[in-house]
Order: sequence, then C-alpha cells, then structure tokens
Amino acid sequence: MISYSKSIVALGLMILLNANGVLAANAGSTASVEITNADDNLAKLAVSFPQYTYRYNTENYQSFVQPAPVGNVEGETPTITTTNAEVVTINDNTITLTGKTGVAGVTYTYPATDSHAETTAFYSVIVTAAEPTLVGTASEWNNVVSKGDNCANIKLTSDITLDADSKTFDHFSGIIDGDGHTITIDINNSAESAGFITWSNGAYIKNLRVAGKITNNYNYSHLGGFIGCTESSNWGTQFVETVIENCVSSVEITCNSDNARVGGFIGTAQNAFTIKSCQFDGKIISGADYGRFVCDNWDPVGTYYKSTITRCLSTGYIEGSSAYGCKGSINEDVYVVDNKTEDLRDDAKVLSADDDVLDGTFCYKVLNSNIAGGPWKQHIGYEQYPSLTSKYVIKAASNVYPNISVKANSLLTMALPISISTKANSLQENVKVYTVAGTEGDVLQLEEFTKDEIPAGLPVILYNTSSSDVSYYARLLYIAYYNDEQTDNPLQTVYFSGNENNTFYAPAGSYVLQKKAGSNLPAFYKVKNDNQIKIAQFRCYLKVSSANAVPCFYLPTGNTTGISSVESNNAFDGDGKIYDLSGRRVNKMQKGIVYIIGGHKVMVK
Repeated sequence: MISYSKSIVALGLMILLNANGVLAANAGSTASVEITNADDNLAKLAVSFPQYTYRYNTENYQSFVQPAPVGNVEGETPTITTTNAEVVTINDNTITLTGKTGVAGVTYTYPATDSHAETTAFYSVIVTAAEPTLVGTASEWNNVVSKGDNCANIKLTSDITLDADSKTFDHFSGIIDGDGHTITIDINNSAESAGFITWSNGAYIKNLRVAGKITNNYNYSHLGGFIGCTESSNWGTQFVETVIENCVSSVEITCNSDNARVGGFIGTAQNAFTIKSCQFDGKIISGADYGRFVCDNWDPVGTYYKSTITRCLSTGYIEGSSAYGCKGSINEDVYVVDNKTEDLRDDAKVLSADDDVLDGTFCYKVLNSNIAGGPWKQHIGYEQYPSLTSKYVIKAASNVYPNISVKANSLLTMALPISISTKANSLQENVKVYTVAGTEGDVLQLEEFTKDEIPAGLPVILYNTSSSDVSYYARLLYIAYYNDEQTDNPLQTVYFSGNENNTFYAPAGSYVLQKKAGSNLPAFYKVKNDNQIKIAQFRCYLKVSSANAVPCFYLPTGNTTGISSVESNNAFDGDGKIYDLSGRRVNKMQKGIVYIIGGHKVMVK
C-alpha cells in the first residue's frame, strides 16, 4: 500500500499538539486522524482478458504468446505469476507449457501508482493431450476415468451405456467430443453433487447427447444432466469457464428433496459458463428449485460471473416447485416449447408447435447459427425437433420459389420439404399422384395418393392426364435439405439451395425418369456411371436393391401420349389377344400393368 505524505504530516502534527497540552481544555474528547492509502482513494485499472479460459494442448503449444490484457495498461509492466508451475512456467514474463496436462491460473499484477491502485487480472490455462483418446465402450470409458487425468481429451466412437457401477469424473477440466453419439447414464445416490460429470472445473463438452436417469435423495444437492456443479476457483480469483456446445440433455432427473438445485445441464455453477446451441428435451421432477439449462449460478464471494445461455431450445417436461433465478444472462435466441411456459423470464421466446422449429428454420438459423454444415440436422416433415443424430442435412436456401411444372400428358417426380396442396387449383384436379410401393420384375408397383395434401418430404410421381401444363408452387424460407438416403422409400428426394454450385448427380446404379431415345414411353432407366445424369432440385430418383437391378423399370400408369382412362373389366370383345404397351404379345396379365386387349387399354388391379 502507498500512503500519501500529507497524511503522515497531519499525524505528526497531532502528536506534537497533544504533547504540549494545547488540547487540555478538550481532554474529554478523543482526537484521531485516519491514515488514507492509495487503495482507498484511487480506482483500479480497467484490466481484463477477452475470455476467461485459454485452452492449449501438449503438442502444438509448447510455448505461446501470452494473452493480451485489454484496458488502460499502456507503459506499465505487470508481474506475472502462476498457480501451477507443473503445467505453466514463467521466466521473464514469458509463459511456457511444460508438456503436462492440467489447469493453471495466471495472474497479472500491476503495482499501485499515484494514478491507480494495485490491480490484478486473472485468466486460466487448461492443457489437454494433443490427440484425443478414442472411447467406444463402457469399459474404455471406465479405464480413462480410472487414470485420474482430469484434463483428458476424449472422443466417442459410438454410443455408450454406463450402468450404476460406472465411473464418473470429479473435478473435470478436459474435453469430451461426443461426435454426435449418446452416453446413457444410470445414477441413483445421495451425493451432494450428481451428474454425468460430478464436478467441472472448466470442462469443454461438445457434440454430445446425454440420456438416462439421475435420482438423488440428498437434502441440498446440485443435480445436472451434464454437470452437477461447477467449481469455484480460489474463491473467485480465477475464471475457469465451463463450455457446453452443440449438446442435448435427454436426462430424466428426479430430486427427492425440497431443498436442491436441479438443472437440465448444470445444477449449480460457481464459476463462469457458456451453454450455446444446445437442447433440453429431458424431464425434471423436483420438489425443489429447477432451471431448464442451469438452476443457480453463484460464487462464494458474491460476485456473479458473466455467463451466457444462448441459441438454445427447451422441449422437455418439467414438474418443479419453482424456477430458480439463474444469474447467467440469457441472451437472444433462447426458445422454449416445453410445458411450463408460465415461469419464463422475459428474454426467452415461447414457440408454438407449428412455429419455426418444425420447418427447420430454427435448426438452420439458430442452432447452426446460419451455417449450412453445422452439426444440427432435421428431417423436415418427419422429425419434430432438430437433433445431433439425424442423418438428414440442413442446407441454406433463402427465399426459393420452386415451380414444379408437369407437362401435358406426362409424368414427373416431385418432393418438397414443405407440405403442399394437391388441389390448389382446378388444373390440379387432372393430376394423379402416386407413391412407389416397390418393384415387381421390371415394373414399379404404384399406389395412388388420394389425400388433399402431400406431406413434406414425401417423394411422389405426378401424372398429368390433361392437355394443359399443370404447376405446383411453394415458397421455402431459409432452408432446404438433401440427402441421398433420406428414407426407406424407393424414391429418393433431391433437395438443395438451388444455386449453381449445388449440382446433384444420380449415383451409379440408381434409376432416373426419362424418355428413351426413339420411344415415347417414359420409364426409370438405370444410371451406369457416377457424375453422368443430373437431377434437378425437388425431383427424385429411384433406388432399389441389387436383386432388382434390371435395365429399366416401367410405369403401369401409361406413357407420354397419355391415358385418359383405364378399364379394369376382365371381359372384352375381340380375339382375346393380349399386348403390352410396346406392342409385344403376352400370354398372361400381371397386376398393375397396362395392356391392350381388343383395342382397349386395360389394367388388372
């Protein structure tokens, strides 16, 4: 501490006066002068770091440039110290990693001057292994936890189910990359803290879904689907930020206490945290306080850390006593579709069932943050909510207006990522809609679709029986998606954003609808090579098993000259000879195929 010289002079004068008895007339009063120091009179520097926690690994960062503080520090040299010299060493204010995994706090101390008090600023360094340890079984998981490396770098290779005897991390500071996989837990105890990870001290968890159950009976417990409780660090002197990104909590948490903190992701946070692009679709059953993402956020000295919950979705179910006032600031783009919307804060958004969640807008814009190649996926029209495990890929498509035009007396495949009316205008009354049920020999087995609306994502064949072109219009906002194996339907849909860079080729061995050269007969003809036949967006191609790999598949509904009517009567005039539509005579009719008998076009149903 620095004391002003004038304070010292004042104290000396008082002592002198007392010694000469000048104050004797006022002997009943006590005189005192308070010593003033710089810390009491001067503000500290505004020094901070752009983020709390810096992550490095043992291979790529043996030495590194120390993070630059921001604020009024020009011309001043701090003293730099570390809390863990086994992980970080400091020589002449140069920071170097030792090559060991672990956590180290780094403190910058700026000495007091006449213009400011002594100022300290903090950040944390977490060092993990350069290459992740691959984990694909419960046994491999238990082995990693047993090694005691709380800064382990883990990547899952498959889904894992952990039984009640499986191990869990305490004081975890490392990395867990779920790579889209699921860990299922089964925890039933009376511990103070319970979760997939019991205590976190700066963990980074991404691309992971945690499912299963947590049941706890402790009277003042911290329960979280991912983390029971994050640790305070040196009573608030170090910021060790826990990050959960692109994750789903599907855990059912049952708290048998009326005095606990229960959170879908974190029960209690005693340090900074960030939860972004995450979904809670689990269940909370609690007689105590609850929070969809985090229940409580605090630190022992009463200073709340800057924490964020952003771009997240809650679709879970809650039976709780009261929603605890989580001090983590909830940013924009936090959406709720769960059952307890009456307890929401003003900065959360309530979605209805038919809102942007269903059409994929939320998946693309919010969870993937407008990134087409993000980890969140959704099969529009089939999957109600986004997921990390779906095989259907979201792609960007801003204000696309498909105009599906079926030429007169012709056929066309169609699939849209939104539902569309089959009878929006009078011309569409002349269009028959078929789905493909399978194949028999070299003929497609079709089923007529008679409902008034074609569901989103359903691949169909449109057969225009009229002499006029018929169009189907749709407006796609923000998104469309494509995948060459979206459903088990033989017809595979092709969706993409429609720009010229998104060219899709039917894969070799598949079949595309076209007219063969020299023939008016439309059929699905086999594609011999990759990158040979282009497929337009919102169209379909045929995919069948190798056992049915014939050169082409015929359609029983007619040809491009049109079939205005099909008779199903079995008795006809004439010589009784049967011909197919190519003019070849046949001896026996098959169901679903159009033949010519006595000048009539006939199909046996």
